[in-house]
Amino acid sequence: MAKSKWDWDAFRLAVIEAGIRGDLTTEWRLENPDTEPAHILLDRIAEEKAELVRTKQIKKEKPLPPVSDDDTPFDIPSGWEWHKLGACASYVQRGKSPSYVIKSSIPVISQKCVRWSGLDMSPARFIDEDTLIKYKKVRLLQPNDILWNSTGDGTVGRACLYEFIDHKIAVADSHVTVIRTPFAKFFSYCIASAYVQNNLAVQGSTKQTELNLTTIKGQLLPLPPLEEQKEIVRILDSLNRADTSIDELHPIVARIKSLERNFMALAKEFENQEKRLEQLRASLLQEAISGQMTAEWRLKNPNTEPAHILLDRIAEEKAELVRSKQIKKEKPLPPIFNNNMPSDIPDSWQWSRLGEIVQLVSGRDLTKSEYNDSNSDGVPYITGASNFENGTLIENRWTTRPISIARKGDLLFTCKGTIGAQAFCPFDACHIARQVMSLRCGNFISIQLISSHLAAHTQQLKSMAKSQIPGVSRGDLLGLVIPLPPLEEQKEIVRQLEVKLNAVQGLQDKLNEDLETAQTLLKAKLKEVFEKKDAQPTASLSPSV
Repeated sequence: MAKSKWDWDAFRLAVIEAGIRGDLTTEWRLENPDTEPAHILLDRIAEEKAELVRTKQIKKEKPLPPVSDDDTPFDIPSGWEWHKLGACASYVQRGKSPSYVIKSSIPVISQKCVRWSGLDMSPARFIDEDTLIKYKKVRLLQPNDILWNSTGDGTVGRACLYEFIDHKIAVADSHVTVIRTPFAKFFSYCIASAYVQNNLAVQGSTKQTELNLTTIKGQLLPLPPLEEQKEIVRILDSLNRADTSIDELHPIVARIKSLERNFMALAKEFENQEKRLEQLRASLLQEAISGQMTAEWRLKNPNTEPAHILLDRIAEEKAELVRSKQIKKEKPLPPIFNNNMPSDIPDSWQWSRLGEIVQLVSGRDLTKSEYNDSNSDGVPYITGASNFENGTLIENRWTTRPISIARKGDLLFTCKGTIGAQAFCPFDACHIARQVMSLRCGNFISIQLISSHLAAHTQQLKSMAKSQIPGVSRGDLLGLVIPLPPLEEQKEIVRQLEVKLNAVQGLQDKLNEDLETAQTLLKAKLKEVFEKKDAQPTASLSPSV
């Protein structure tokens, strides 16, 4: 859907970026010229650290290198300073690997708990209370500690504040870094900013994505006076408050809120246009597989060999393949009764089960020793939906010992997890995992028509999916009831459908162009907000499809 292509975080991030650069408090500084600088608090932080070292709560650290002018990434207002995070926090430390129990009074904060929207305790597990004696007091979480996810693809870098929860005591696990600083609320916005997130030095030496302590402690952050920090936080907090009227907002925030509403309405129109195109595709597929699309063609070609004779030829062809041991004999499929027939079809067509007309190859998983992902030795190994992209196949694993083999021209279909992704095999051979099945046709069936049938029946197949990881069984696919046209009509259906779907794709391409234009304009409008120009989107933004 078009909505998913919009980066709604752009609005929030634009305001945060303005906040941490001082753009939101220009007038405030004029009204408050004698504010005490924040660096005065750094002496108190150094004293707190020294006390933690003296009481053996933490180890003494090496001094951080000084900040030079060459290190600073952007200009900040007079009265602000650049400092490294480690110098602004009395405590920066990874959590500890706990001894878990099913339930206790002490929760463990994991990566899953740390969300940009705040702390989510629903995924939290619990620590064995008897092991708490192994935890130094400094490791027990305190209100306004910053929790910063430090490992894992998709989770590393995410942060939130630890705020009051029902439990009196909580700890963090070893994948979360705890930061204790009097500047926590302002720094939490800094960490969420594009400046920090786009420049994180993430390591991979432990075979997983990792944000190490050296990087965190060395993170350069702007430090405004404490009172100005509070004003910035107040303004940024208003972004997330639904009860705040436009009149109460900071002018820049109000402009962005107004801009966001306009673009949300525009995104809704893009979403509606994309839904219409999806409905049009579905309608064309239904016309194709029901015979409506080729009604005129049948009037002009009344003497076409009917499909029931075609079924006999297909059966003979498959029997020969069994005799020559090219395929195994399948169990007989159940007969089709009138109540299995979902609709009327043309007289020359015939109802059949998919297993009567195609050869189906089920996939098989390989062990790590049976494939490689560092070179292209052997044939491609297609493991699942991650290999499918817009009807093409991505090669990222190979094997020299293929067993479940798909051939060039076969239709590959994802049958587990993500159900319904399709691609025609472009390789002479490839091995398929059990998340994939391969469909192969003989001389009397169009594989392109089979592809259309599967696309039209995707929702039906999904409804058959069983188990926690949804999956379509071999029996489900072989037993699918579909209408079979005569061979010449199959070719005509494929030809007409290709022309019409290409026309729909042309509309989709134009919609995508309009969407890209709107996205570009959105970025320009956000920039204009901070230059205090008119930020209203123009009427020409509406999708032209």
